[in-house]
Amino acid sequence: MRRHITVYYSTQNRNSERISGIIYQTLLSAGFTTARFNLANIKPSICTTLDTAIFVVPTYSMNKPNPEARPFFSWLEGLNVQDKPFENVKFAVFGLGSSHYRKAFNTAAIWLNERLGALGGVRIIDPLLADQRSPQGYEKYVQEWIPNFIRSRLDISEQKTEVVDIENLFNSERFNTVLNSTVEDAVSFWDPLNIPNEEQGYVHNHESSAVDGGGWRDMFFLQGCRLRCKYCCNPDTLVMGDPELHGEKIWTADKLVDKVYRNRFYTKNRQGAITMSGGDPLCQPRFVHSILRQCKEKGINTALEITGDVPDPRVFDIVMPHLDTALICVKSFNPAMYAELTQGGSYAAFLQAMHQCQKHNVDVWITYVLIENYTDSEDDLKLFCDFLDGEYKDVVKRVEILPYHDFGLHKYEEMGMEYPFPGEKAPEVDVIRAFKQKLAEHHNEVVV
Repeated sequence: MRRHITVYYSTQNRNSERISGIIYQTLLSAGFTTARFNLANIKPSICTTLDTAIFVVPTYSMNKPNPEARPFFSWLEGLNVQDKPFENVKFAVFGLGSSHYRKAFNTAAIWLNERLGALGGVRIIDPLLADQRSPQGYEKYVQEWIPNFIRSRLDISEQKTEVVDIENLFNSERFNTVLNSTVEDAVSFWDPLNIPNEEQGYVHNHESSAVDGGGWRDMFFLQGCRLRCKYCCNPDTLVMGDPELHGEKIWTADKLVDKVYRNRFYTKNRQGAITMSGGDPLCQPRFVHSILRQCKEKGINTALEITGDVPDPRVFDIVMPHLDTALICVKSFNPAMYAELTQGGSYAAFLQAMHQCQKHNVDVWITYVLIENYTDSEDDLKLFCDFLDGEYKDVVKRVEILPYHDFGLHKYEEMGMEYPFPGEKAPEVDVIRAFKQKLAEHHNEVVV
């Protein structure tokens, strides 16, 4: 299992946007689960839930961070050192500056590095203070820094058996193309919005449902997922592009929407309803966007069953304006357990999805899987209740408790895969009932 690495940047003249894009893409090619965000577009407190974070920050005039990053820096400055809010976060800082300004050279990166350490963060590697006046530019520093970062990251992790071909990472044609690219090319080289295209996508199967999104609706399971949940019941939807192994079919957006529209008379409002699940449909964002846009034009109710784990927040911006309901399965409200159950996923990604749903006025249905000794403790229940009482309480419209099952076990056997969660079970009925009753004190619609 590899932990999730989140790359943050703030930019004035797009240098840090480009450098963060190169770092993000290189980590992806090295096999890490990675996401990338502009500091201006996140809720700062999400950063305290991360496993590993890289901050790419320039220094602006008068020793200050650039305007995009100042709210984040101000938030950090206001935190109490005694609380150690970053004690579970491993971090590294990549500074961009110019030695022409001697007194201000990379002061924002230096301050950020010291502040994160003071707040309890675990420093993976000393901060890199890149100098724009270098003859090779910032790119030289990236090529020297990333191998050292990866080695240090593996050294402090528990995954001692991980193997990354660091020496050949920068010899590939793929990396050299990125290294010499423009800002737009660097950002989009692994851009999820470009894969696959808007006209067609990979669909595993189609069925009808009366529970996934409310009322009778067409249900489509799409290929692709960034997480590897231990108890996943649809392992045949995790990857796309291999029809022989997974049985997926290529559908056009027009064909899929037409299918839903022709079935509209079965729905309560006689206008049609659709839920897309998977996998995670947001692995095919342009395809999903095209479907949702056409559905809304026809008055069709729309829902997505998602993990919230996307590599770029622009995915939310193109999809959510056309979405009525998001069904989000949160694996745990404990970030460490979330990462364990998803084999490297980030709880921060779930919070980011909640934030985006709130921003776009999308209703949320929360699904929570109860697993004995994993998600059923008193601490788990308290975290869940705190979440329901928190800032997203008006966004969450329904809570579903799903006792653990291994209904997907036969799929692993058919695919010749080892089931990663053998021998586990749901809690006893009394525990499930008590869990539901306590949650019902904090939300008016809780079902099992």
